[in-house]
Amino acid sequence: MYLNAVGVTREELLENVVYECVFTKSHYTNTLLGEPQEVTRAFGILHGVCMALGLQYEIANKMCYG
Repeated sequence: MYLNAVGVTREELLENVVYECVFTKSHYTNTLLGEPQEVTRAFGILHGVCMALGLQYEIANKMCYG
């Protein structure tokens, strides 16, 4: 697979993409027009990476306090 050529494992790639989704979702809020394009793009990348890696995912909208 092409990941070996750039020195990234599947887990590292997935971790980076999930981190980007969480970061984007926490910094952009919905507007009157709906979800910002940055959030849509981040989750589109997550969806594409999961499809390429053959993974299924579920997004839980739970807030962690502590």
